Amino acid sequence: MFDNAKWHDDATHLARYVRWASDRGLLSEARPGLSDAELLDSCAGKLTDEEFSEEGAGFTADYYERGHLAEFQRSEPEAATLRRLDARLSEWRRGDRSSWPTVKRPSQLDEWRAEWASTWRTGWALAGAGVAIFLLAFVVESWDAHPK
Repeated sequence: MFDNAKWHDDATHLARYVRWASDRGLLSEARPGLSDAELLDSCAGKLTDEEFSEEGAGFTADYYERGHLAEFQRSEPEAATLRRLDARLSEWRRGDRSSWPTVKRPSQLDEWRAEWASTWRTGWALAGAGVAIFLLAFVVESWDAHPK
């Protein structure tokens, strides 16, 4: 799976990407007359290789692997974003990715793993603090109950 609307607070960029892919014949089936939101709904909010043609899936895999999704999240006119995306597709079709950044974006799985690890550590720290408070309360109570 390339992306999922559930992974984002705002999935507008996904709807725009699916619209762009549809307009260029990169989806597995034509879906004329649908709005951006309807296009995204038609794939259940998930971008998987089944939603794309062979060429569309190949381009999308490279596009996501190289972290270009950020291009859709920039605050610039949509036309500029779409022109850059068209240029990326042309380069990709020629096998020329020399202008594409080489830095890889961490995968969603890596992000989830990091989030889980930080939550897990916090949970254990809180549990450890709870145990320490319980033991301290027990010691104080036992001390008070002990005859002097």
